[in-house]
Parts: sequence; structure tokens; C-alpha cells
Amino acid sequence: MLALFALGCILLWLPVAIPQLLRIGWRPGRPLVFSGKLQLILSLYLVIALVLWATSAWLGVPFGRWGLRGGLAGWGQLAAGLGLGALGLAILFAVEMRAGWLRLQPVRLSSGALFAPLAVGLFVGAVEEVLFRGFVYETLLPYGPGWAAVVSSLIFAALHLIWQLDDWQGGARELPGLFAMGLVLVLARLLSGGSIHLAWGLHAGWVWGITLIDTHTLAVPTGKTATWVTGFGGKPLAGAMGLAFLGATALVLWGLGPPPG
Repeated sequence: MLALFALGCILLWLPVAIPQLLRIGWRPGRPLVFSGKLQLILSLYLVIALVLWATSAWLGVPFGRWGLRGGLAGWGQLAAGLGLGALGLAILFAVEMRAGWLRLQPVRLSSGALFAPLAVGLFVGAVEEVLFRGFVYETLLPYGPGWAAVVSSLIFAALHLIWQLDDWQGGARELPGLFAMGLVLVLARLLSGGSIHLAWGLHAGWVWGITLIDTHTLAVPTGKTATWVTGFGGKPLAGAMGLAFLGATALVLWGLGPPPG
């Protein structure tokens, strides 16, 4: 089932992706500019959303089975996750600035510059949570919840390499962090009684914050510590502090929520 799903996404996306790559002049080995990468991400995730809908209809499985349940409680979890994700990221960068590892570069942001990344984060978070913590996790669940959590998180991490076609080495350095992120988001779903809304909010908050920081270069390394501490290539998930941040987030989630049943 997972292989068929992946094949369907690839076959539908390639006719869209190839013209996009040609239009922006990308060639193997040439780095993708952020705007070009964002266009590819959004087009792929639109395809994934379409294939998820078709899969739900074909299997007769409602999206609620995959954790998308809505209702007041669901939206409350989404808001809580969004706040926790953004606040946690702010604390991480504040600690690194306090330690002298990062330098803040004040930038005046318009409302559009502030909220456009939020919209992207909510969309990307929704698609990835329904896909990985919903469809993929539930498909693997018959093999056991531990197996489903580990394998779905491995797939989640590995598929992010598609956005590092121009820098496989840099992408590989993020794999442990992405795997840990996947496990934290599985935990968020389990602690929410099977709803993905808390995980969705966390994911969206992280994407929102990282996109703001990367797009506007709000924080730059000072060179006062090793790059493995703050993250290779300026990527928090490729560093020890990013892994510690995910561990702290897991502890906070465990402390706030009931044990997963």
C-alpha cells in the first residue's frame, strides 16, 4: 500500500515538478534558491493531499482514522501545539544568543512577511501529519506501535532528503534530528488520544519559526562554538542543541499530557 501511494505521488508530481525545475534553471549540483524550493514543496504537497483524499475514498477510511478529527478540542490542540512549537523555538534561539553562539539581526517585518510563513507552516504541517503520523503510522500499526513509530519516523526523515538534492551531505547531517522530530510528533499524537492536531500545531510552529529565521536571516552564528553544537549549515536539527530541544519538547509533552494508552 505504501509503495503504491508513493508511486502515485511520483507519477502525478513529475509532470508538475520538471517544468518548474526547467523554468528556474536548476541543474544537478546547482543549489536551489529558497523561492524555487518552496514552489516545489507546495506543488508536491498539493499532489500528496490529492492522493491522500483519493486513498481515503478508495479504502473507505475517513480522515478521522488518520487523526484529523476537527471539533473544538482538535482546534484547541492545534493552537496549543502552535504556541508550544513557536515558544520552544524562541527559547532555543534565546539560549544560544545568551551563550553568545548566535547574533540577532533586527529586521522590520511586514504583516505579510510574518504571516505568510505561518500559512506555509500550517499547510505543510497538515499534509505531513496526515501522511506520516496518520496514513503511514496507521498502515504500519498492525506490526506494533513501536515499529510503526520508528519506521514512520525513518521514512519521514529519509524523504526530506529530496529537498537536499544539491547538498546530500548537509541533508544527511539532519537525518538524526528529523528522525527524533518524527518520534516527538508520534508522541504528540499518542498523548492526544490519536488526534494529530497537537502534532500539527507543533510542526507548523517549527516550520513558521525556521522559515522566518532563514528567509530574513534573523540569527547568524558568531563562530564562538563548534558548528555541531548549533547545527551544521545553520540547521538546528543538524546540531546537538536541536536534538536537546526535541528531547526537552518530548519531556514537556509527557509532563502535560496523559500517558499514551
